[in-house]
Amino acid sequence: MERFFRKNHQLKSYGYKIAAIVSSNAPNTHGIWNAEDGLPTVERLRDLPIDLQTRIILATGEVDDILIGNAYATEAELKAISEVVKPAKAFEDSPIYDEIKAYGPILPKFGPCKRLKVILEKEITKIEKENLLDFVPQLDNGDSSEWIWRSRSGRLINKNRPIPPRKYREEYFPVGSIVVVNDVNKHYSGEIQIVKIPIKNDGKRNLIARLAPNEEQMLELINNEDLVEFIEYYEY
Repeated sequence: MERFFRKNHQLKSYGYKIAAIVSSNAPNTHGIWNAEDGLPTVERLRDLPIDLQTRIILATGEVDDILIGNAYATEAELKAISEVVKPAKAFEDSPIYDEIKAYGPILPKFGPCKRLKVILEKEITKIEKENLLDFVPQLDNGDSSEWIWRSRSGRLINKNRPIPPRKYREEYFPVGSIVVVNDVNKHYSGEIQIVKIPIKNDGKRNLIARLAPNEEQMLELINNEDLVEFIEYYEY
């Protein structure tokens, strides 16, 4: 992946448009010659769901076009790709639009919107689910750390929206946990956090979701001042 970054960055500096290839996982496909193993540009993406391959490639910020290297992708795969390459939800339609607008034209300072698929916890409440899935985009203000990526979006309108603490049995939240700050720490209540290294369970966070399988490869590409959209995971 490092070489992919380096070469693409070099080509971009010359003004070239860049395409990359993802691979269908459908059985009995073929490429441009007698090969049935798929033809991804980045070898580590082989066998991943095709939408995840696409999101990882786009998250590098250097690729303009996505090609499918083998035929034929299934209808389900094509639909999955279409859902992750479509434009992000209109910021003006977000429940937090008025609050963000009060800060002035801040969106231009952020990077492109990156999409993460998550598996919701059974105990997630309606308010927690809204904070996670509806408050688009999730905004990191550049003050995340090596152990969490944090979005303040939910905090902006959470003053009168209760998020009572919920018991979590483990001592630590593992990598890939999606947590929300609860009312024990009211000033930060509603803030969504992605756990990047295990963090201690101090009772101030509720577990609301986990990264879907293999999404940790997307997590590696989530940086400070990126916009994030969380999508509920389903199998196809």
